[in-house]
Formats: sequence, structure tokens, C-alpha cells
Amino acid sequence: MNTIKRAVAVLDCLAAARVPLGVTEISKCLGLSKGTISRILSDLEKEQMVVQDPVSHRHALGIKLLELGLMAQSNVDLRSA
Repeated sequence: MNTIKRAVAVLDCLAAARVPLGVTEISKCLGLSKGTISRILSDLEKEQMVVQDPVSHRHALGIKLLELGLMAQSNVDLRSA
């Protein structure tokens, strides 16, 4: 699995959980090492696609995804979809 597919898989895992998750939980969800998950989460945090709670150290989807979703929504004709 390439890096982009892994990053999307992390985002999908977080979205499906609907609650913040820790590195170990994401690792188990995807069958990837905790080191790999930590690196992906770090990169996603830098792009504001994921946020980390400073107390629990759990991760959740970030504001950048909302921004991208709203931009995508403006390009979709809901009547034809």
C-alpha cells in the first residue's frame, strides 16, 4: 500500500470510528505498525487534516477536511447526482 493510500486509510478509520482514536487503535484497525501510523498522523496534523488532543493524545479529523468537503460540495450538482 503506498503512502497516499495509507493516509486515506487512516482518515477513513478515524471517520468510521466517529470518536478520537489513539495510535494503537488505528494501528489495529489498519494492520500497520504504530511507527507507520505515527508518521502518517504527524504529516496529516501538519496539513490540519487531523488534530490531536493534547491531554488524551487521541486523534480526530481536522478542519481542513471540512474545508475541502465544502469546496467539493460546491462542484457537485446534487440534482444530477
